[in-house]
Amino acid sequence: MTLHARYPLAMLLVALALVGPATDAAAMWAPLTDAELTDQSDLIVVGELIGQTQVRLAPDQPRLAFGILRVDEALKGDRARRMVLLALPSPDALRSSTDITHRPGEKGLWYLKGRAQAEGIYLADHPQRFVPANQATPRIDSLRKSLKNRP
Repeated sequence: MTLHARYPLAMLLVALALVGPATDAAAMWAPLTDAELTDQSDLIVVGELIGQTQVRLAPDQPRLAFGILRVDEALKGDRARRMVLLALPSPDALRSSTDITHRPGEKGLWYLKGRAQAEGIYLADHPQRFVPANQATPRIDSLRKSLKNRP
């Protein structure tokens, strides 16, 4: 009799220990260069996430979650914009390792991509799309120079 036939529960526990719990899963992201990130962003702003809200469009639909981003300076896109609606993962949806969460109080540089299905709603759907304020100063200065004459 083989070991795996004699101790099925022990083998299952060993296999689970080697694989690890599902909550430890992590998404893999292809890194973007600064140029790619800039080109693939519709709106680049310096700002702070000042709040979050949820809405349900119909009783049988999951809630939609949004963050309200106060814009201190727009570097690319509509330079007069002072607020941005940021799509966040739905609290009713299954969690995914690709979900990126943001919390009120986060300040920094935001590389935002327009949401194709809804004009005026933006995504920060890649880990590089947000740079915390304490790391952003050199990149902000560089962007100001490179985007000075661009729309």
